[in-house]
Amino acid sequence: MKVKLWDKDNNFLHGTLEDNKFHIWGDNNKYIWGRLEGTSIKLWDEQNKYIWGCLEGNDIKLWDDQNNYIWGRIEK
Repeated sequence: MKVKLWDKDNNFLHGTLEDNKFHIWGDNNKYIWGRLEGTSIKLWDEQNKYIWGCLEGNDIKLWDDQNNYIWGRIEK
């Protein structure tokens, strides 16, 4: 499935969710990876900063280590 996200500065991130594993890329090929556990999302960026949140239907709601909101959707 395709993942589309926007951060607090409205930067676009995109990636995939396959077998409950996220692979997401942003500006300058910034890479974020993690997993879906039920409706809970656990991600890490290249600097090993933790990003957490949840999946509500197809909507993704995330917060980074500075409590910045990241939002998006999963599309088939």
